[in-house]
Amino acid sequence: MTINGAGKVLNGLNTYTGFIFGAPTQSLTVTDGLTMQNFYTNSSSGSALFISNSTASFAGNVNFLNNTGSNGTIYANSSKLSFNGNTVFSTNTAGNEGGALYLIKLSLISAELPHFKIILLNLAGALYILPAVR
Repeated sequence: MTINGAGKVLNGLNTYTGFIFGAPTQSLTVTDGLTMQNFYTNSSSGSALFISNSTASFAGNVNFLNNTGSNGTIYANSSKLSFNGNTVFSTNTAGNEGGALYLIKLSLISAELPHFKIILLNLAGALYILPAVR
């Protein structure tokens, strides 16, 4: 699935959970200009994105702003994430861990620096990483 940002803003209005995405044969690509903001969840999943057993790629200018949840703005379980371009996480809040990213059993994460920015206004820490059990 491809989401072409093209300057679009997905606004959860502080009420709605973001997107749930996951299947081993599927991939998610988010392209330039997308902002996901004001998503909310009280479940253990991510406020803006829950990704499980999948591949997700973020390219260009992608912003995650003012999202609130229990575990991360993006919750990734057994998934591969790549960030290429200007990706910004700012003013996101997690009740538990990982204000920006909550990563468990992660296969791979790659980020093109210095364009990957986690602004320190994310509450509950910026990253939570739980390695795979072997």
